Amino acid sequence: MADLLFRLGKLMARFRWTVIAVWLALALVVGLAGALAGHSAADRLNLPGSQSAKASAIADNAIHDRAKVSAVVVFSADSALTDGPLARGVDAALANLGVPATSLERSPDGRTAFVQVPVANTVPTTFKRVDSAVAAARAAGVTASVGGELGLANSNPATSNSERLGFIAVLIVLLVAFGSGVAAGVPIVTAVLSLVVGLSALTLIGRVAPIPGSANALAGMIGLGVAVDYALFVLTRFRAELAKGHHTHDAVALSLAAAGQAVIFAGGAVVVAICGLALTGIGFIMALGLSAALVVAISVAAALTLLPAVLAVLGPRVNAWRLPWARRLEQGSGSGPWRRWAQRITRRPVPFLLVSIGILAALTVPLGGLRYGGTDASMLAHGVPARTAYEAMAAGFGPGINSPVDVVVTHSSAPEAQRLAGRLANEPGVAFVQAPQVSADTGSRYGRVAVITVLPQGGPQSPEATSLVRSLRSTVLPAQVPDAAGRVYVGGPTARSLDLADRMHERLPLVVGAVIALTILLLTAAFRAVLVPVKAAAMNLLSIAAAYGVLTFVVQEGHGAKLIGLDGPTPIPSFVPVFMFAILFGLSMDYEVFLLSRMREAYLDCGDNREGVAQGLAATARVITSAALIMIAAFGAFILGGDPIVKTLGLGLAVAVFLDATLIRMLLVPASMTLMGRANWWLPRHLDRWLPRLHDSVERIGDKLPLQRPQGGARGSRVPALGGGRGPKVSPPKH
Repeated sequence: MADLLFRLGKLMARFRWTVIAVWLALALVVGLAGALAGHSAADRLNLPGSQSAKASAIADNAIHDRAKVSAVVVFSADSALTDGPLARGVDAALANLGVPATSLERSPDGRTAFVQVPVANTVPTTFKRVDSAVAAARAAGVTASVGGELGLANSNPATSNSERLGFIAVLIVLLVAFGSGVAAGVPIVTAVLSLVVGLSALTLIGRVAPIPGSANALAGMIGLGVAVDYALFVLTRFRAELAKGHHTHDAVALSLAAAGQAVIFAGGAVVVAICGLALTGIGFIMALGLSAALVVAISVAAALTLLPAVLAVLGPRVNAWRLPWARRLEQGSGSGPWRRWAQRITRRPVPFLLVSIGILAALTVPLGGLRYGGTDASMLAHGVPARTAYEAMAAGFGPGINSPVDVVVTHSSAPEAQRLAGRLANEPGVAFVQAPQVSADTGSRYGRVAVITVLPQGGPQSPEATSLVRSLRSTVLPAQVPDAAGRVYVGGPTARSLDLADRMHERLPLVVGAVIALTILLLTAAFRAVLVPVKAAAMNLLSIAAAYGVLTFVVQEGHGAKLIGLDGPTPIPSFVPVFMFAILFGLSMDYEVFLLSRMREAYLDCGDNREGVAQGLAATARVITSAALIMIAAFGAFILGGDPIVKTLGLGLAVAVFLDATLIRMLLVPASMTLMGRANWWLPRHLDRWLPRLHDSVERIGDKLPLQRPQGGARGSRVPALGGGRGPKVSPPKH
């Protein structure tokens, strides 16, 4: 692979201006097309085969207008809405909406009312039209808010501020790491272009396929981190090759031959892990995962094509605009504090191993209390339309109004439905039962369909609502409808959340097992070793479990939740842990591949495992630290946003990357590899013959290239990169 990437680097350097022009044109065309197309979000969870999905499908087909997306317009005031000016304002709003006044549902105290308005879609223009229609009520002193699916889809806060903060934080880290304004700007430029192409492509795909509204924010958060990280790996090696005295084009080719391998394997691990989400069988989760995988793949392509072209144009000028602290970075990599730290760990690995495992185990403890929750408007920030509508409904009609449970009975009749509704009203945990809706007998295989809406005593996330759904399904309805010719299904938001949690619990082992197996196979081919990939997978699981524990402690239990902008204890949606697992397992391979690549190269050069571990850690520690800070900055910026799901994922990913880059890569990996000795690189003979040689050393290529005078700064000063430095070359040991 090194030879192939070397030739690719030469090609990118030779046609550098053409490559840059192609990327600029692609970003312009795709970006403009995406801006013109606009975004059409599809946030309704799709759980094919679940009881809630069957209930929804049968009811939507049988009852007129149920299949349409609904907007719930909520009116509230300090006095009864029947008062003259208030009543006239509400009537004017209803006329603008085109719905009859008889469809208005009023609260017992008369100060709150709501009406359901069927709409065709949830795009922003539809929301603006409905919101403008109720302006007459607001003018009369009525608080009018748009909720339901339409309000929820248009209440997600914009993430542009988070993205800007992320770029600023990443730029600061790069300036500190490189000590050069030009070097710090190169990863930002390549990341911006790759994100423009990737996110605009998602917008275009969203016009023909269902893409969740939060997909762009999540893909942008992940794409920013990986795009800058991959550029960091290649740029670091490029500066090192320039410092050795290689010509610009040779330095570009060598840097791609070396760091490009790490980028391919790291990016491949991320894509494979994220694509594992397809095994959940849930359209919403699959769309989120594939959206992120697409952006990551484009980031890898940019690191292998656009970045080498930009470096070929800059040449030694990549070290221009040197900053005051640049001199302190000019100590050779592989020496200084990182070298001393590496030697300290390799001399006494056991204490470092035990300390790191102990800390991670302690952080994992809260994970035992993790409970899956759903997503509803109560998770949104105060003041957004859907949250205002949610709170007004709960205040006027009770919390159960926001967590309706639909009991759908096939082959029913109006008298039977009335009797069943009366019996359900007496069940524990039921606050109110609405009048049944019974369809006409259209000759369908379901006959007449009755829909009975039951309101629990608690809200969507309450134990009362959850218990009611489970009891209706397991005992109440089977006892109440024992001999009916039809079937009975329980649906609604709470039932859908329970079905999703059950599906996650059922599919999680399959997703975890498949992702781990594929990643181990990829790393085995990359490093031609058996134990290293297995150990890497085990350590990744440990760091992810610790991140889950922190997320449970902060978000679910509410300790410090207000510091990240949450009102207090907030349920963790059931799809967040599995989504986090796929993302984190892939991202953690970035540092694993980069670190182990250098350790393997050093081991093959010197033949001593302990020295190879020390050299590999010393050569990559500063790069890994900088890369981790970039990821933390990118993810941490999204914690400041208003979307609770993005906020939760941002916190979990930032914590996990911090733990992975510190306790795992700087302590646990070198300590364990020191203890395992030469067994790290053991490979059975039959696998040695069968596995392809994917990961090659580039030293044999670099030794054949002519050197010019050492160059690193714009004026010829020698500025070593973040990584570099190698030990004396010896014959590689045999397996």
